[in-house]
Amino acid sequence: RKSVLALKQESSSPIGNKQAGREKSPRKTRVKDYSHKPPKDWERNFELMYLLRAHRNAPVDSMGAEALPQKCHGEKVFRYQVLISLMLSSQTKDQMVSKAMKRLQNHGLTVENINNTNEDTLRELIYGVGFHNRKTEYIKKATAILLQKYEGDIPNNAEEMVRELPGVGPKMAFLTLNIAFDKPAGIGVDTHVLRFCKILGWSNSTNAEIARKQLESWLPQSKWIDINLIMVGLGQHIQQKDERKKLSARLEELSEAEKKASIKLLKKLGFKA
Repeated sequence: RKSVLALKQESSSPIGNKQAGREKSPRKTRVKDYSHKPPKDWERNFELMYLLRAHRNAPVDSMGAEALPQKCHGEKVFRYQVLISLMLSSQTKDQMVSKAMKRLQNHGLTVENINNTNEDTLRELIYGVGFHNRKTEYIKKATAILLQKYEGDIPNNAEEMVRELPGVGPKMAFLTLNIAFDKPAGIGVDTHVLRFCKILGWSNSTNAEIARKQLESWLPQSKWIDINLIMVGLGQHIQQKDERKKLSARLEELSEAEKKASIKLLKKLGFKA
């Protein structure tokens, strides 16, 4: 008697399966198409956003991951501080991230020092940021991995960063590479970018990863680094009461044509003077 395994193998082979006549070709896996056709006015709207953000005076400009890391201690330390500032920023206002980063920098924000810092001390240093207990754990584990596998530096590859470092997702990985290596590895899509791109027709998804892939299918790579900072700052100007005054003041500096076009764009994005 033939075993069950042998019968299965025979029935699935071109010889044993006489009814089939020939071996079935392997099923093709569909590759999802994330291409997206942007509206014709996208370049003009991008130019207007650059104009409106010319002074770079939103909270993210002085308290975000581009501004907080120290360059005076060398490139490795700078890159590590970029990563840490982004790990702290999740679900946390820039003002609170800035305070936590300054405490960490006064303590000594290097891979070696944070690796030697116990969790209780680290937890106190970052107290006030969202999910500080979980972030303490992530930072300690990620720091140890950087020492063990990367000689105290950070990976220069987004996929590797997401795979190896706890608490690091695609958005954080792309932003880290964009800032730390000045490398347009991908677009960091946060809530401001996601919302604005949907409103403007630059993507049609409410999912950050799908929106990122759609944006990357058409937006010139030269703009990948800028888009997050431009849109986050603009979002802060629009949404935060104290920031709206800055936006209103900036509008008064523009020519009549630029002002008219900017107001039209801002109203679409939710600005109320």
